[in-house]
Amino acid sequence: MNDLLTDRLHEATEDLAARLRSGSAVRAVATRRRQRQRMLAGAVAAVAVGVVVTSVQVENNADRLVPTVDRSSSPAPSTSPTAEPTPAPSSAPLPLPTGSSVPSPSASPTGSGTSGNPLAGFHLPEEKKWLAYPPAVTVTLSRDPMTAWLLDPCIPTAYPTDSQRVAMLTLTSSEGESSAGRQLAVYPDAATAADVMTGFRRVLAACATHHSPSGSTEYYFSSPVALGDEALLAWNVSKDPSGRQVPFGGYDVVVRDGRSVYLASIGGEFQAKGPTDMGANAVIAAARATLPLPQ
Repeated sequence: MNDLLTDRLHEATEDLAARLRSGSAVRAVATRRRQRQRMLAGAVAAVAVGVVVTSVQVENNADRLVPTVDRSSSPAPSTSPTAEPTPAPSSAPLPLPTGSSVPSPSASPTGSGTSGNPLAGFHLPEEKKWLAYPPAVTVTLSRDPMTAWLLDPCIPTAYPTDSQRVAMLTLTSSEGESSAGRQLAVYPDAATAADVMTGFRRVLAACATHHSPSGSTEYYFSSPVALGDEALLAWNVSKDPSGRQVPFGGYDVVVRDGRSVYLASIGGEFQAKGPTDMGANAVIAAARATLPLPQ
């Protein structure tokens, strides 16, 4: 991959303008992730004909997923998650209040306010590398402050605090059914950013179980992570109508640092196994490499 990137760096640079997408293109990537349930039927069919994703290798600092496929043996039932959350009564968008009661956040290192663009001139650690990927990899970059969060358990998920963003940066890459994303949003103050984290926890609890029209079910789990001022790790697994886990899942880590909130995600045809899996380590490492967040 390194040799390929070197050979194509000049070409990728010239083609950079064509590959940069507008905010609407990034929202299309988010929409594709919201429609993951529609792709589960294909994943179930793949299992039926003997294609089993047996492992996931994280390549190049764990920002791309490469599924390893074993076609030599028949599929075996997958291990169920340790615990399944209680099904939510509805998967409709949730009207989340922004004035939730939250622990007192620490003060923003550089104060608060909305003057100027705090992300002007800022680049995510993966930005240069991802923009130099071969044309087969679709890369989008947006600074639209109203871009939807990639963590979308309610399909669609309403986050009322979106309208309070001061600035936002979204970077995504996708190749086949594998995807990765990085998002960074800045809010007027640390208290608003803390409300954002409360919103993430609320939707993960309310939409912990999502049933799709195809008959498959998606389960979301989460656990706290020691990063920034506060952080959480979320992962999701999917099961077919018979209750067998199918190879389609994802990981998201969300971190608040002062008045900024950062999200790193990966998704694809693999089985998420929990907070110690290499996929979880990948998104946590991405978040750690981005801290401290710009204010």
